[in-house]
Amino acid sequence: ASTDISTYSAEDIKVRDFDGVAVLTFRMIGTVKKADGTVIKTTYLNSGTLVKRNGQWKVVNWHATKAAVEN
Repeated sequence: ASTDISTYSAEDIKVRDFDGVAVLTFRMIGTVKKADGTVIKTTYLNSGTLVKRNGQWKVVNWHATKAAVEN
């Protein structure tokens, strides 16, 4: 039986460091290759806030939004 294959990649990655607090933004591209050969791409806009605690980065906030369809 054939199955769909999903892959994800990140583009336009930006990290801003504010002395122990980092803000991360990027576009995530989801690609699904359907069993019939059809390809569907979806873009998500992501942002996250991380705080450095005890020498490790911890995520304290994350947001992802499906982007509007591009023409």
